[in-house]
Amino acid sequence: MNSEFYRIEQRDDLYIKLLYISKTTLKLDETLKRGILPFHQIYYCLKGNGTFLVNDKKIQILPFDILIAYQGSRITEISNSDDFEFYTLAISEVSFDVEQKDRAVLSIKHNHLNDRDMVILYYINKILDEAKYKRFRYQRVCSCLVSILITEIQRRGDLKFSLDVPTKNSFAKDVEDYIDENFNQNITLDLISEKFMVSKSHLIHEFKSHYGKTPMQFLLERRMESAKLLLKTSNKSIKAISKFCGFNSQSYFDQAFRRIFKVTPNDYRNKYTTKVKKIKK
Repeated sequence: MNSEFYRIEQRDDLYIKLLYISKTTLKLDETLKRGILPFHQIYYCLKGNGTFLVNDKKIQILPFDILIAYQGSRITEISNSDDFEFYTLAISEVSFDVEQKDRAVLSIKHNHLNDRDMVILYYINKILDEAKYKRFRYQRVCSCLVSILITEIQRRGDLKFSLDVPTKNSFAKDVEDYIDENFNQNITLDLISEKFMVSKSHLIHEFKSHYGKTPMQFLLERRMESAKLLLKTSNKSIKAISKFCGFNSQSYFDQAFRRIFKVTPNDYRNKYTTKVKKIKK
């Protein structure tokens, strides 16, 4: 009997989450402004040529070029030809090594199509097919395929980078920071999910698994804490405070405040003012 046996070393970074895949075609001089990327993005050029502005750095993109833009980068896509066509894949649950991350972008340049390019294009098309038709457990298949895709990219001799498992719940923390910085704006669940390019169900699940509450519950609490502070320390009217904290109507603010703190905003202010007067005496 003759047999071969190969042991597989176990690792905890085998699977990468694919958040979305898109196929974009831009006409000559058309521009697509992404703003600040909430996730890492992989670009693969199919045909035509264009210019990507990544943090004010210009990168020319030709067919079969690959570009990886890091989370937090600001990016604008500009077409230099009549049909500039490229794939975009957004990924999470992965971080890049510090040395490469400082560059904000990784790019591979190729002048002709070869076998390795066909392999990469094959996996991208498979991912697109799975995302489009959503067959049984397509999410798991997409995760496996994008992990293979990135490994194929890593195997190229002209691009060196390593992958690490990011800090746990980094996505939830990013959402928390966004809410904390914009709580007094007109924030909705649709707006947050669009901002972070995820479905509302995924957003709620990931955030609640970390904080024990939904993003909108967190937003309401953040607004209420700000309102309490203003009621204590400012002479603003209750209507002005409710508007400043992001509430569209004072009546809703009054109802929500009373439901949470068991007292009206006016009574809360009077109670605190009375305590201050007693302390001064």
